[in-house]
Amino acid sequence: MQRGLYFSIAIALLIWKQDLLTTPMTAVVILFFGAAVFYLAIVLGEIDRTYPEAARLPIGDIKLSIEQTMIIFTSVFMIIIGLVLIPVNLGMLPFSSSAQLGILMVIFAIQMLAFGNTPIGPFPRTWLMIGLGILAVVLGAISSIIPGILVSLLTILIGLLNILGGIIALTKILVQGHRQEAVSRDPSPPILRRLFITQLSLNLLQILFGTSMLIPGLVPGMIIGVILAANGAVLLYLVSILSSTIDWKDRFPLWFGKTKPRLF
Repeated sequence: MQRGLYFSIAIALLIWKQDLLTTPMTAVVILFFGAAVFYLAIVLGEIDRTYPEAARLPIGDIKLSIEQTMIIFTSVFMIIIGLVLIPVNLGMLPFSSSAQLGILMVIFAIQMLAFGNTPIGPFPRTWLMIGLGILAVVLGAISSIIPGILVSLLTILIGLLNILGGIIALTKILVQGHRQEAVSRDPSPPILRRLFITQLSLNLLQILFGTSMLIPGLVPGMIIGVILAANGAVLLYLVSILSSTIDWKDRFPLWFGKTKPRLF
């Protein structure tokens, strides 16, 4: 822990005073910092497996799961980038498409590493999923640091994943809705209707966003900003729905037992 603290202080000093060390020495310090964090993750994993009862839950009155917190994080990011794209398209601000794609890949990676969630659906957290998450981190970091080097590749990749994920999710919620109607003839509660409309909106926005990435000019840049901001707002609304569905999960397992939101 202390070594990690020392490395953090060193990184902060290098950011504050960039001429403190030569470029090769700065690279060495950052590599050591990354290796120390990676080793810390391995040690903490061993501790959690050896002493599972020692795991500490977040303290506070707000009852949000880690996944819901991640949704809030992603939604805020989407709203910010969507609003920023408006003055960008008006020529008022500079813009780096490679940095935007890199941040999206890093968000993908966090979801894959922490929960096994991908743009096309949730998967078991296997070593393959961990490896794919690390690969996403690498691609995102390179795209964020080196302008333009991976723009074409990541544009196609993110576009295809969003289209495929949106289509798969649409199919799932339609099938689940049909099965729920077959199980229960009673009218669906308002909260289920709101959940259905929210998920439908998210999936349609996801498909539209992916299509706009694969076909440049199909959707004006200003509209893409509105799409991203709308997606973030819908995600926030989804969190409010999920936080109030505790009593409904046992009564409607087909909706709440298998459905997970897909994020850009």
